[in-house]
Amino acid sequence: MRPFFDSDIVVNFNLSEEAVQNEKRMIENNRRVLRDYQKEKLILEGKKNWDKFYNHYKSNFFKDRKWIKVEFDNIFKENNTFVESKSNTSDTSVESKNNDKLKETETKSEGKLILEIGCGVGNSLIPLLLEYEDFNFIGIDFSKNAINILNDKWKSIVNRNNKLKEVQVVGETTDVLMNSHNALVGDNKKYGKKYEKKIEKKIEKKIEKKNEKNIEKTHQNVAWTDKHILNGKIIEDHFSNGSSYDVYLIDEHSTSEQSENCSHMYEMKSYKKLGNLLKACVVDITVDEESSTNVCSFGTVDVILLIYVLSSVQPDKMIKVINNCYKYLKKGGYVLLRDYGLYDLTQVRFANKREKKISENFYVRGDKTFVYFFTIEYLHDLFCQNDLFEEVQNKYITRIVKNRKRHLEMKRIWVQSIFRKK
Repeated sequence: MRPFFDSDIVVNFNLSEEAVQNEKRMIENNRRVLRDYQKEKLILEGKKNWDKFYNHYKSNFFKDRKWIKVEFDNIFKENNTFVESKSNTSDTSVESKNNDKLKETETKSEGKLILEIGCGVGNSLIPLLLEYEDFNFIGIDFSKNAINILNDKWKSIVNRNNKLKEVQVVGETTDVLMNSHNALVGDNKKYGKKYEKKIEKKIEKKIEKKNEKNIEKTHQNVAWTDKHILNGKIIEDHFSNGSSYDVYLIDEHSTSEQSENCSHMYEMKSYKKLGNLLKACVVDITVDEESSTNVCSFGTVDVILLIYVLSSVQPDKMIKVINNCYKYLKKGGYVLLRDYGLYDLTQVRFANKREKKISENFYVRGDKTFVYFFTIEYLHDLFCQNDLFEEVQNKYITRIVKNRKRHLEMKRIWVQSIFRKK
């Protein structure tokens, strides 16, 4: 398979000063901001609108983000040199008691603890669960529908993996039986060919029954898989008549892969050890009461993922997300971020539409969800103010994505950042 970027499908580009000024002028000329009552209504209905989104599209909308391993593998595999000293203070709170079970689970493995904020239906989390078998994972999201879909999806993957394990065990049992039989016949020549054939028939019959049973189960899974992929392909036809397809088709075009809109589970052809999903639960990370130790113990997380999430948060609440990341992380832990950059094609399109702009660089989509377009300077200030984090990486990613079928060239701009807790 060809690499997705640096090919004739996706190429890098440099945004010239002239282009920057043109985009800036176009965006700044759009002064048609939503009225206050419209903004308030959208904010109040934020959770409901995300539930509607996932209820409609299920898990068929976003691509699995295989590029996360390519971009951040060195962070996942790094050994943390920072060690938190255990507190001597006694904590007898109800929250602490309720969280004892989770703490016990967390300490069973020496693997890292990864927390994804805004995990959706698992397009980032599941590829990582399949890749890093020794790690523990937690996913939280604003939408209960997204969490329900994620839990069902992961359950299906685990069940499929268990069936593949059964098939593998049957194969291993076959080898053992045949070896035992060969040894028996070799050591006891008195049985002769007649007895040898009789044993072979018994073994073949036993193996055939087991294989039929397991193959039938596996085929049921494959049938479900084919149906799921088919549903995924219906999306383009569904959107072919409207503007929201244009916006979403290019919103998360992966920069390090070329893949179908389906889960890694469909690539599983043999049993493999999986990562440990400790929990996936509904949490509003912008509300202090919800961002508690019920998610996990403070100071225990090695890596936090913020993948196309911070942009969906109101600008005045972004600092709460940053502060909660700080609480969950160990000293020396990382925040890995990918999001939309200033002057991205999507923002330029919003500038030409009415009733989309909420405030500077902050817009509402057709499905009533929010999107903010970042500068790397703004992100630096968000994370590094009050001396909470240090910047490890903070850059723009620019790509021209070519849609040959529709004869389009789309200039995409993202921000990608790594911040480390001090």
